[in-house]
Amino acid sequence: MALETARRIAAAAASSPPRAVLLSGFGEPLLHPDLPGIVRELRAPLAALIGVVTNGEGLSAARAEALIDAGIDFFHVSVPAATAATAGALAPGLDFAAAERNLTALLARAAGRIPVAVNFVVTAANRAEKAAVERTWRARGAWAVYAGPVHNRGGFLAPETPTAAAARGDCWVYEHCLFAAWDGRVLACCHDLAGAEDYGNLARDTLAAVRAHRQARLRYTLAGIMCRRCDFYLA
Repeated sequence: MALETARRIAAAAASSPPRAVLLSGFGEPLLHPDLPGIVRELRAPLAALIGVVTNGEGLSAARAEALIDAGIDFFHVSVPAATAATAGALAPGLDFAAAERNLTALLARAAGRIPVAVNFVVTAANRAEKAAVERTWRARGAWAVYAGPVHNRGGFLAPETPTAAAARGDCWVYEHCLFAAWDGRVLACCHDLAGAEDYGNLARDTLAAVRAHRQARLRYTLAGIMCRRCDFYLA
């Protein structure tokens, strides 16, 4: 995302500020060359809480301080496992040792300043390590440890436990969150990997126009193919 795009999104959202802005995306936010700059652009016109979701590998002391100085309000760090072996199976390529060191250092640095939560997605491969993850990171000062079951991301992943349940006619995430992509496009949700739903662009359109377009599509979207096969609401 270009800084100018972030600036325009923030300006569009300022008319009706969200409670929180979460920088996550479909990858690793810390790969952005100037994530603190993005935070500053959002912080300037918005009173919202601003947080970042990261795997922690790139969260060095210098980068963490740069984000804090830019105005970040909270960190969510995704931890795949309690052991390097399981982490390697679930997240190939992740430097698990570096991620652990960075998270431990961040918890010490942010204590009493900024909440740091741990996210743990429970799968068949790491279920036996859930208690260890919760115990370890709470002991090290995590503000919270969120542990929830894996889901199929709008049907793009094969479910671990196939379900015959039909999708409900509502979705809290869809109804209460706006998802802006790197170029400002507003999509159905973070599971809309193909951009099937496009409600406008906050880098050029007003927030009111985007919301109106989205509301007009609401009842149709939840009956769409992606939402019909999504099991997120069951998680």
